[in-house]
Amino acid sequence: MVRAGDSFSVAVFEVSVAGDKHNFSYPDANPVDNVGFLIDGEVFHPGDALTGVDAPTLLLPGQAP
Repeated sequence: MVRAGDSFSVAVFEVSVAGDKHNFSYPDANPVDNVGFLIDGEVFHPGDALTGVDAPTLLLPGQAP
């Protein structure tokens, strides 16, 4: 399990972890854990977290239920 502030290597990539909770969508359910990943300081994949990270490239979710 990783948390905001963690970093690790995968193959030749350096990955930093940001964020902590999924976007709050339903008033009757608590938000679940959800982190985003910054790859080599260049590409950020936020998942569904509402996390701001300064990165040249931002990936966005393309669909949802």
